[in-house]
Amino acid sequence: SSSNNVKIIQLKEQTEVLGELFELIYTAHIERSENIRLVTLALAAKKYLVHEVQEACIEKLISILKVANAVEFLKLARASGFEELKEKALAFIVR
Repeated sequence: SSSNNVKIIQLKEQTEVLGELFELIYTAHIERSENIRLVTLALAAKKYLVHEVQEACIEKLISILKVANAVEFLKLARASGFEELKEKALAFIVR
């Protein structure tokens, strides 16, 4: 029977994060600019292969890059594997 092929996937992210991720899939509009929230959303998007949302979050992080957060962003980018953010943060620090 076909019911034997059904798989249940447990989503480990918080409901709020998943809600925002689904909203971004449909709206492509990022309202929040909290660094940790953007990184969390980018990671969830990466995990679930929602590349457009991941790229939008990374672009938003790059757009708010400044002296005060460049080192933090570099660490987050290295830990998360976000190469573009890592390169931009590193370039910002080196200047």
